[in-house]
Amino acid sequence: MNSMSAAPNPTNYERENLGRVGANDERGKDVLVISVGEILENLLELQNLDSQIAALKRTGEVSPDLKGKQEELKRVSLREQEKLKSIDDLRLNRNQTKSALEICRQRILKADAASKDIKSASVFQAIIKEIDQLKTLEQDLEVKDNSITKDFEALQAQLSEIQNERTNLENSIGSASGIKKEKERGTEGKIREIESLKNQVISKIPASNVALYTRLIQARGGVAISRILGSACGACHMTLPPQFFIQLGRSPNIEQCPNCHRILVPLRIEKGGH
Repeated sequence: MNSMSAAPNPTNYERENLGRVGANDERGKDVLVISVGEILENLLELQNLDSQIAALKRTGEVSPDLKGKQEELKRVSLREQEKLKSIDDLRLNRNQTKSALEICRQRILKADAASKDIKSASVFQAIIKEIDQLKTLEQDLEVKDNSITKDFEALQAQLSEIQNERTNLENSIGSASGIKKEKERGTEGKIREIESLKNQVISKIPASNVALYTRLIQARGGVAISRILGSACGACHMTLPPQFFIQLGRSPNIEQCPNCHRILVPLRIEKGGH
């Protein structure tokens, strides 16, 4: 069974210059006269204050809503970059198509002008065939150009929507961040007040018990103390053996759960002992 080691006099705990000072011991040092029940009561108050601080710190964390908006902004910004890239590619394709179309039209004009001076029927037919092919190419390029123009306009509209969405998200995040900072300022003040109360409570508890409490609260998810509920530990729910309660009634020391090692507190605390 885990128990704290008692001082030379098991009902007295040394704490120089702190707490209620009793009679001097044989070494001439001031002794803090405090019962196990009072220690447990103070430890419970210390845990309550630590719980309040932890809750206040959680309010200062990024809320799920704000975090979700920040993640959505990243996705929207990525979509915006993709649309901009698509628009640039389409713009290049459209410029190339327009250039090819202009070259095709110039060739048609030259071929048409050349056909008027041709005397040979075979050469004339070849030029006419070339003109027909060029006009077919011209039509295809015009269709492609029109299609690219429509796609370009659609992409521009999509980009505009995305940019509006991004702006709205940025404004929303900015507003939420401002509220968060305002809360943080208020939270910091409350935490300082509770820390001051903590120091007052700690001054009433022997150093060895504070050290044990600190180790447990770090190792046990912020819960160092557990009430005894019926015949079990209220934290880990392990049934405590009968001999434990015999020891609990006799021991002048703080007792810990044999399973989770948390400090055990009876439902009723007797200030003169357990």
